[in-house]
Amino acid sequence: SWAAPEMTGGTVDALGPPVISGAAQLGQFSETPQLYSARASGVPIKIIACGFRTGPYALTSKPAKPIRSVSDLKGKKIGIQPTARFVIDEILAKNGIDPSEVTIVNVGFDKAPLVRGDVDAIGGWITNTQALSVVGDDRIDLLTRDLGLSSYADVYFATDAAIEKDPETLA
Repeated sequence: SWAAPEMTGGTVDALGPPVISGAAQLGQFSETPQLYSARASGVPIKIIACGFRTGPYALTSKPAKPIRSVSDLKGKKIGIQPTARFVIDEILAKNGIDPSEVTIVNVGFDKAPLVRGDVDAIGGWITNTQALSVVGDDRIDLLTRDLGLSSYADVYFATDAAIEKDPETLA
């Protein structure tokens, strides 16, 4: 039996209305916090498989302004992709950090803002080794689990009704 951890906020708009409406049997999503939040708010969905048992989303920083723990986030400027805003908001909420204590800017997937020093850290998947190579071998990667947010990644999900209707395929 799957139980959603307690999460704050969020929307199910990005979860694939075709799955929720029953038009599609299965959906795939890169991160889990939005799914946890949807389940906790009453959306009848369950994660049934995952590509990563430990989510590879991390904050990457440089030794000059290292982020080695959640307390290091305060006063920092973090560059993220717009789709990662929910994850960052959850990390701050879970750790009791007021969002006003951290500056969040949308930088997309480019790591250049970190290399140039425009941001103190940048979010992204540590599996994206090609993009991270420009940051350097001395970079510091802090996974979301190390920031208090456990998650899977590349998850597949279905509605409770779809699982009940076709358990051989979906359970």
